Amino acid sequence: MAKTKSKRRAIAKKSHWSERSVDDFAHQISFDFVTQIDNEIDRAKSSQAELARKVGVTKGRVSQILNSPNTISLKNAVKYARAVDRKVALVLYDDNDHKNANGPVNSEIFSQCWTLAGKPTDFFQLANVMGWSANNSSFESLPIASSISYGAQINTGRTAPLSMPVHEGSFESTVFFLTTR
Repeated sequence: MAKTKSKRRAIAKKSHWSERSVDDFAHQISFDFVTQIDNEIDRAKSSQAELARKVGVTKGRVSQILNSPNTISLKNAVKYARAVDRKVALVLYDDNDHKNANGPVNSEIFSQCWTLAGKPTDFFQLANVMGWSANNSSFESLPIASSISYGAQINTGRTAPLSMPVHEGSFESTVFFLTTR
């Protein structure tokens, strides 16, 4: 019995508290999100009452969401983000912490990195900011699997075929050339 107890303690020490359950992990992510909303309210010198008005709910409901974040749905997360003039994204990432010893990466890390990268909104902007050329292995490893090819000039001044994702039925026969710098 004592051996089992000490083994559980050793496992517990190797994992972040959010590893206990999917609900705990989701709570950590939700708490992170509402902390950002609360920070935006403070930054804008606004109030929960103003946020409630913009979202179309009562001040009590805003308080409930901010104090018990695991009750927020993805749809409501979008509403709250829009109400503070922000966007929200779900990010799937691999931090090589497969045993979850550190818990989820705080979204502020992603936000700060995105800001430091110049807030790129597409892979071409990211490649430009990062100084990647079309034949650079970092650029080629970007997850831009696709159904059509583009010609692109990125930093090297020469044209190279690239694959870019497209929405079904759009740009099917169009070839684009991107020139940077």
